[in-house]
Parts: sequence; structure tokens; C-alpha cells
Amino acid sequence: MIDGKTQSIAARRGVVLAAGGFSRNEDMLRQFAPHEIGGVCYGGAGNTGDGIRMAWALGAGFRDMAFIKGTFGFHPNARTQEGLGWTKLPVYRGAIAVNRQGRRYVDESASYKLLGDAVLQQPGAIAYQIFDEDIMDSGADGVSPFDFRSTKTRGLVFEAATLDELAQKIGVDAAQLSATVARYNGFVAAGVDADFGRDGLSTHYGKLVKIERAPFYAYPSTCGIIATYCGLTVDADTRVLNVFGEPIAGLYAAGEMTGGFHGVSYMTGSALGKCVVFGRIAGHNAAQI
Repeated sequence: MIDGKTQSIAARRGVVLAAGGFSRNEDMLRQFAPHEIGGVCYGGAGNTGDGIRMAWALGAGFRDMAFIKGTFGFHPNARTQEGLGWTKLPVYRGAIAVNRQGRRYVDESASYKLLGDAVLQQPGAIAYQIFDEDIMDSGADGVSPFDFRSTKTRGLVFEAATLDELAQKIGVDAAQLSATVARYNGFVAAGVDADFGRDGLSTHYGKLVKIERAPFYAYPSTCGIIATYCGLTVDADTRVLNVFGEPIAGLYAAGEMTGGFHGVSYMTGSALGKCVVFGRIAGHNAAQI
């Protein structure tokens, strides 16, 4: 569509598709990743799967569709409000994650992708990251996942002088939340998390800290699907392959809309390299036709 009108454009050489994934397309997520539907559909506004569906209509194959994972730490308000800075990870500074029952349910130091899967299994797909003033002070202004004070200024964090008061504000049982925090603090003192085996702040690094210095905070969190990291089957030359593994003549693809690069585990930052490296290869090869 150009200026609201359908246009036909003929390519003299090859066509390169680089239209992103489908994190904004609930129908495609429901079809390919129903386990992620409880999360927030986010990512770039253009991530609606258009390019993938174009190639699909030509018989293109898919890779890694079962490996879609969201990101933990998204504030539920992101469902209805645009903007940036919804993802906060006080768990990587020592917070714990509790569900609506006020109970821990996971090793909070795990990959934020695994934490995203875990929160989707909780009632309402909601958790609260519980932390204290020491952890608040450990934040890093201007570093989005750890910019805790700006999040407080935006009114996205619950704050209370006691754990009982905090529990009341977030709607969980006060006795249970206090018991959960006390049990966790005991694990920190003993050096062993007997419930979930947590041994660090993030992926085995960083010394655990107690949650004991008022005021106390809770950051409501769910899973955000900000990218899909899967899609069209391509070869090393970025040619799009059909379901039989044969190249579709003149068609190339690069970036988030392609599969076969990340596999089961996305590594932070690798999506950018994937776009730059394979985008250059796709453009070069298409121009040689």
C-alpha cells in the first residue's frame, strides 16, 4: 500500500525481505506460540509478520517456530500504553519474584527468557519483584533494566514501610509474603537456597543479598514478547527455501523474520548482528542476479 492504494512493483533483480517478526500479531502468536499468549505483545510497531506471510504464500518453509520466548520483567501496563522502559530486572540485583499467592516459584537468577516462561505459568501470568531500599540503591540510572528510581517516579512501583503494608497494596496474603521473605533471607544467611537452588544474582554471578531494609518495593511483572527470533528457512546465501528445501527463485530474506540462527536459546544482542551480517549478504546476492 502506498498512500492508501495497492501498488504493483516489479523487481529487476532479486527481492530482499526484511520486514521483522510477528510479536505484534496475536493471531500468528496464537498459531505458532500459544504458550506465549498470556504475555504482552510488544516489539516494533511493524512486527506484524507481513513479510513472513508473503513468503509463506510462495511455499516458504519455517525454522525454530517452537522456540519463541518472551522476556521477563515487563510491566503489565505495557498492554495498553506505548512507550519505552517497561522492562525492569531488580531480580538481577537481589530481588525475589513472588506470584499472586506471595510465594516464590523460580530461581530468579536464571535467563530472563526462562523467567519469562516461568511467569506465564503463574496465576494471571503475573509476578511481583520484591526488593528493599538497598536493592533500589543498587540500580543504575539511565540503564533501562536497572533504572529503578525512574520507574518509581513513573508510579509503576509499589512502595511501603513494611512488608505487611506492601502485601496489602499488591493484593497478596501478608503473612505469606512475610514468611516468603523471611525464608529467603534465611537461605541467604545459610548460603544455600533449599527451594530453587539460587546461587547468585544472575546466572551464577553476584553475591545474594537479604531483603530487609525499609522501605520495601514491588514491581508488577509479566512476560513481554518483544521479538520472535524465528521464521523463514534460508540458506547460507540468505536465499529463502521452500518446504522441500529448494530455493525460491530471486527471493532473499534477512533479520528477525528468518529462522535457523538462534535455535532454542536466544543470546542477548545476537539479533543485531544477525540483521547486519545477513542483511549485507542478502543485499549483495540479490544485486548479483
